[in-house]
Amino acid sequence: MNLNLIQAFKFAIVGSINTITTFVIYSILVSQTHLSYSVSLFISYVIGILMSYILNSGWTFKSKLKKIPKILKFITVYVFVFIINLALLFIFVEYFVIGEIISQGISVFITTTISFLTQKYWVFNNKVKGESNSYD
Repeated sequence: MNLNLIQAFKFAIVGSINTITTFVIYSILVSQTHLSYSVSLFISYVIGILMSYILNSGWTFKSKLKKIPKILKFITVYVFVFIINLALLFIFVEYFVIGEIISQGISVFITTTISFLTQKYWVFNNKVKGESNSYD
């Protein structure tokens, strides 16, 4: 099977687990604790970043890069994606008057694509770093 398809499939599995987990956390925080959508998004993102890093670096992309540079790149991607997510939430909630939970559901589709592409081609780009791309 093509390496890109394998990685995309694994990323989808990790992403699904991560998205469900962070979406549930976000929804609980918004609806039960009445935290603002921005604070709820931040808390759920921190949890999601940790979970996603562990699963994607070790399983999806099988990356062996030095830990600190890879972690910094990974965090940079998630800060970028967080800002896009927060902007989308603001637009959907404040301008289109869509509910906070539904707005996050819509935003996930956009941010997931951005996250996959930046992680694959920048954070865990094994070819550039001379790592093997095999799935032995």
